[in-house]
Amino acid sequence: MKAPPTAYVIEGSHDPALFFAWELLDSFIGITDLQPSRAAQARVVYKRGIEAQGWEHERFWRDVEAATSTYVATRRQQMEHRRALASSRKASGVRVNGGIDGYLADEVCYERAQALENLRQRLGREPFDKFLYNTVAPGVTLMITMQRNAGMLMRIERGCR
Repeated sequence: MKAPPTAYVIEGSHDPALFFAWELLDSFIGITDLQPSRAAQARVVYKRGIEAQGWEHERFWRDVEAATSTYVATRRQQMEHRRALASSRKASGVRVNGGIDGYLADEVCYERAQALENLRQRLGREPFDKFLYNTVAPGVTLMITMQRNAGMLMRIERGCR
């Protein structure tokens, strides 16, 4: 029997600096996939952090939507594909191992890096990163079970280019 992979847990409330900015962006941008009423409730969580950076709440969200729309659409398409694939495999009696296929993986990676850069340009690099690490990170816990190496992480940081 194969031994389970070692898991590492990063808790943003304790060690926010251990996150990459793109990991925090992924957590934060998940709001865009919620129903409008739930998204409005979730946005309230970030209101104090938004205002602490001197941004107007509604304008901030318009800027976020404009800067991330391509990334969000591609990520949504990738997730729908993965759900359909898992459902098809289950229906056919094929075991779903939890692995992922490569559908749109490089596109999502590149567009995520572009979305992060767009937000940094619109809102200011330092203020936006401060928002990610001071406001978003404390609510994020990440469990890592896969092997991560410096080369892979740098590739992701560069938008998989």
